[in-house]
Amino acid sequence: MDGKLREHIEEYGGKHGALVYLREQVDGGGKYVLPLEVLKDGDAYTGENHRAVKAACKEVGSDRVIIRTSEPTDFQGMVDAMPTRVVDAGGWFSRGRIAKVIEQVRQRCAHPDVLRYAEVEGFGYDPKRVSVSVTPFSGYPHGLVTEHPNQDGVRLVDQFTPYGDSDTAFDHNAADFLDDELVYKYRCDRGFKRFLPVQKWLRESGVLDSNIAYQFECGSGGRNPILFQVREFARRASANFEVDGRSNIRIRRVFGVTPEDGVLVDVSHGRKVPNDAGDDQLFALVVGYNSSLLEMHQVADPRIAGYFGGGRSNSALSHQTTRFVQAALRHEHGFADVSLASRGFDVAKGSRKVRVVSDGFTQKIERVE
Repeated sequence: MDGKLREHIEEYGGKHGALVYLREQVDGGGKYVLPLEVLKDGDAYTGENHRAVKAACKEVGSDRVIIRTSEPTDFQGMVDAMPTRVVDAGGWFSRGRIAKVIEQVRQRCAHPDVLRYAEVEGFGYDPKRVSVSVTPFSGYPHGLVTEHPNQDGVRLVDQFTPYGDSDTAFDHNAADFLDDELVYKYRCDRGFKRFLPVQKWLRESGVLDSNIAYQFECGSGGRNPILFQVREFARRASANFEVDGRSNIRIRRVFGVTPEDGVLVDVSHGRKVPNDAGDDQLFALVVGYNSSLLEMHQVADPRIAGYFGGGRSNSALSHQTTRFVQAALRHEHGFADVSLASRGFDVAKGSRKVRVVSDGFTQKIERVE
């Protein structure tokens, strides 16, 4: 990773440090990153900040702002854990209203639920290093571009409805690209390609680590997409073997490389491992269609080495799904399958223990008990 980018992340947080650096120091940054005011811990929201925000809102044509929080570890994780609020920026009292929300989100960043979540992830989260940003709210829809960590040239695009809505089947549109070719789409074509230039721009800038696959959260913008956040998704890995059926794949939503003889895991049906599970026990989560939002206590346990998503909503890498897929892929031989009509899900949902062989393209799942 570019050294100056790392310095900005350490100073302003993963989300904000990247945005500030990209906007100010990388060619094209002003095109893809909206102006933002960033406050470090203890900084007040001043009249100068507010005037800059109002000018940015006028430039963008928005009467609302989005207030976001960031800390250095949210470049690696903390998915959907850092509080965000959308606030009306119009009227005489907008500065006071924004300042009040800033204090509220700061307090939330030190909430015991957030601290427990961060402790499980284990990256060293510190609420005293949280920064807050205020930037024009660019509207909907929102998109997510995910680089595939095991398939070169594959980018996965997901599109979502407004921030804070529940994740249901009708919120998700998904498409998979091999280079610039659309190889699969779920439901309908909503102009998925419009989000891809953000990822291409950042990769061509040379500031990102070539050994890491990243996610890029985007907005539609006016004439071009807008970058909201870039974060690490998973380390890149390639298998030295092939699982049968690779040549027939259409959906590119299988992840992870196991040993050729596979990984043996217990199966947990739902979003968490059993309370009586041993510390060294490895699990694969089997999560069916579920439209309920994740709570902060639903942390991705470090014993999760696999994730199978079933049902229509789980083919999308929303915050709901990313939290668990990312956790599984942190394991040395972790794997995941969020393909629509996942065969792994069908096998695992009726099992207590399975053996999984994955080459990052397709998987072989064998019921053990």
